[in-house]
Amino acid sequence: MDQSLIIDIIRRLQWPGDDAHVKWPYENSRRPTAYWLYKAICSDRNAQPMEKVSYKPLSKNSVFQHYQKVIGSMIPRFIIDPSLFNCSITSVLFMDDLYLSEVGVQKILKIDGIELVQRGLGLGPLGLHPTISVNILHKTNEQLENAVRNIVSVSPSISEFYRLKNYLFKPRNVDSTDTSNEGGFKIRSGTRRVLTGLVKYPLLPLNDLSIRVGIKRDIVYREYESISSSGFFKIEYSVSNPIIGNISLFQSGFLVDENHKSDLMKHLKTLPMFRERLLSTRWSFGNVIYTLNWSKDYVDFLNYQTSVMKHLDPENVMLSVWQPRTYFNKRPIIEMINSQES
Repeated sequence: MDQSLIIDIIRRLQWPGDDAHVKWPYENSRRPTAYWLYKAICSDRNAQPMEKVSYKPLSKNSVFQHYQKVIGSMIPRFIIDPSLFNCSITSVLFMDDLYLSEVGVQKILKIDGIELVQRGLGLGPLGLHPTISVNILHKTNEQLENAVRNIVSVSPSISEFYRLKNYLFKPRNVDSTDTSNEGGFKIRSGTRRVLTGLVKYPLLPLNDLSIRVGIKRDIVYREYESISSSGFFKIEYSVSNPIIGNISLFQSGFLVDENHKSDLMKHLKTLPMFRERLLSTRWSFGNVIYTLNWSKDYVDFLNYQTSVMKHLDPENVMLSVWQPRTYFNKRPIIEMINSQES
């Protein structure tokens, strides 16, 4: 496997990308298919000075093969800002003294409102310990607290240690005169059906999606353009198998005031090791920046952690999770979309 090609593909998977606040929705709103990635990578590589970078010749077949390898290890998730439906998503971090079993994970996924469970080996201020991250979809604080209690009851080794709000989007290109809901994005019946289809099949071509949801193609295309340009939706990729080719994936979270996220990211990008290992950035958490990164092995991961922490202020607490594995539950999101349908 070509390591540089795997890294290039993962870096371009998010939809919209990290530079969305500059380009989106003016750039092409197509989702990152294998062909789209081939064209984008070729364009970027051709734009780089030949004397500085030397790449192997790139073929469509090679990109398609590496794309399938990456997609086999990562879960595409169509993310919706829950405030559109008067809901919230809270990410709750738990410490585990043992290591949650597969049976335990499945028990948590059956709890009302659980959208995602991720587990891995966490390294941070509390030392090295198994870490569990759970996304909880809820309308009320009571629903959130009930879910947390039920999670803790799954195993006596689980204890909560941090919470953060998730999916804080900054909508763009929204009609301020539209008062159909808080954000100004109109939820029509057709919109709900297209959204449900995208949650179930995030990468499905729109012609095929039209057949799946039973709506005419021109209507699906119109709804998709509205959805993709609104800023309330995105596709993110969670790790199901953290070993891809000859690299291992890990995630890092940096505690930072919401107003200083860009400043911290600029600072981090001055660090050569951080720039080299960065695959993607997730801004949609309150007071936290999450990054997806790669390393050669566990020792390399520890060296990265030590190197980056030397350049952080004490208030920018860093927690990294080695080889995270994600379990995704689409049911709560689909139920949210179809709730109170008129």
